[in-house]
Amino acid sequence: MQVFPRLKKNGKTSYTVRIRVQGYPPLTKTFSTHREAISWGKITEGDLLNGRLGSPLSHAHTLREAIERFLEEKPPGYGLWLQEKRNQASLNWWCRQFGGLKLAELKPTTIVQARDLLRRSATANGNPHPQKKLRSHSTCNCYVSSLSSILQCALELWGWIEENPCGGLRRLPQNNHRTRYLTEKEQQRLLEVCKRDQNLHDVVLFALLTGARLGEICAKPRTLPKMESTASHS
Repeated sequence: MQVFPRLKKNGKTSYTVRIRVQGYPPLTKTFSTHREAISWGKITEGDLLNGRLGSPLSHAHTLREAIERFLEEKPPGYGLWLQEKRNQASLNWWCRQFGGLKLAELKPTTIVQARDLLRRSATANGNPHPQKKLRSHSTCNCYVSSLSSILQCALELWGWIEENPCGGLRRLPQNNHRTRYLTEKEQQRLLEVCKRDQNLHDVVLFALLTGARLGEICAKPRTLPKMESTASHS
């Protein structure tokens, strides 16, 4: 570990720490006090030596490199749906927004923050748009799944990372229910097919006109008990 004092234009001194550990790229960071520089340097150097900051390869490769290698190699069994261009919007977003990050910097908290950014934005460039709906939970989960596929390759095939930071993340709750009504043309086609069976045609027509359920349409009518005439008891 080395600490270099630097005199700034305002007359104050800053302290730059440089750490070199075999197998890892050099790390540097600047602090306003010598005490902070020494403290960070000792902690970071110890973490590197004990492997707590990830493997050397995780510090050498960026997320952009991982995405580019994935698209080039097309590894079988890993996110085959991402090989189609129409499904690569998520990879383009990750590459544009976080491609410069080292793989060692992709922590679960980083991915959650990225997902929150994704939820708040409606356009591909990450900026809000007043006339567009925000991305759904389903879309956000899909984006995280695409990232997880890339990182799983980096873990199992390339040895660039030691664990997938997406592995322990909970998916956002999804509401996939939607109500859909038949168009006028679809109703006509349905009734035309049902004409082969007059009873079926009548049931379907009644359902379309009233919205009643099948059980309500086909249920036997209830018979009311006969009331005895009061005259018979007189």
